[in-house]
Amino acid sequence: MREVLDDENLAEKAWSDVTPDGYRMDIYVSDVLKDRTNTLPVRLVEVGLTMRWTTGIKEKVLTLKTMKLINKVTLATTPATAAAPTSAAPRTAGK
Repeated sequence: MREVLDDENLAEKAWSDVTPDGYRMDIYVSDVLKDRTNTLPVRLVEVGLTMRWTTGIKEKVLTLKTMKLINKVTLATTPATAAAPTSAAPRTAGK
């Protein structure tokens, strides 16, 4: 979740990823309240992350959701060549 939130160029999208140790992540970013933020210098996005893994014969699920305000002015001045994260794999302790 932290890697997704740290991206200053969040765009509406959804994707899935599987970690080497078998965790499946379904992630989405969607703009919310577009009509209310259209004239403001910020936009509001919702970020959702659902983790799925198997323990024995049971599937476990954890869903996290949050919102983020993004400054439209910063987006307009951010270079288009900035590298976007290629993986949303969870970070390990100490990194």
